[in-house]
Amino acid sequence: MNVLKPSVPTLPPDLEIVGFLGSDGVGTTTHAEHASQFFESRGLRTHTEWMRFNHRLSLPVLGLGRLLGKTPEYRDKNGNTLRAHHFEDLSLLAATYQKVLPIDQRLMVKQKFESVPDDADALICDRFILDGLVDLVVATKDISLLENSTADQFWELVPSQATIIGLDCDPETIAARRPDVAPDPFLELRTKVYRRLFEKDRIDVVDTSQPIEDAREDVVNIFEGNHGNS
Repeated sequence: MNVLKPSVPTLPPDLEIVGFLGSDGVGTTTHAEHASQFFESRGLRTHTEWMRFNHRLSLPVLGLGRLLGKTPEYRDKNGNTLRAHHFEDLSLLAATYQKVLPIDQRLMVKQKFESVPDDADALICDRFILDGLVDLVVATKDISLLENSTADQFWELVPSQATIIGLDCDPETIAARRPDVAPDPFLELRTKVYRRLFEKDRIDVVDTSQPIEDAREDVVNIFEGNHGNS
């Protein structure tokens, strides 16, 4: 076995898989809960996982970035704080992160897939594998990563039967709903990167700037369109 490319278990082909993508504040947790309710109301047993990232090999890179001042803290007038990466300032740091994060993502997916109970009928993912790709693009400010071999390493982890739902919301609405996210200096960039990713045919997009019930109905319509109304 290649230790840098561990094998990922194959999930049963009849397992329903739903992955929600989007920035913090777009409603992934809310819609994952609604998805579980939808499938459970139809007699299916659901299992939920958070699948954005799990840093392992990346930890030294992140630590070095912080030590070198490339992960500064941002604070708004209300005292909300967060850290954001500026790895584009150091090409070696950015290049290393591009190499190790896909490996971490594969390790995470292996662990998460192995934890799915045998009796589960549906796997609901509050954040999904491709969110990590967006995080990488934003950290390095290299949007070309969405189209090259780095992106392929993320996409190859996505099961073929997965329904991928991108939740899109205006940055201003996100900041108003989630004060803890408002200090993010890259919120507009992150939204732009997600919107570029959402152009992929495999991703269904729901506007979560609209009222929650309208967005929920749009998500249900995707499920019913993909799997029938029964």
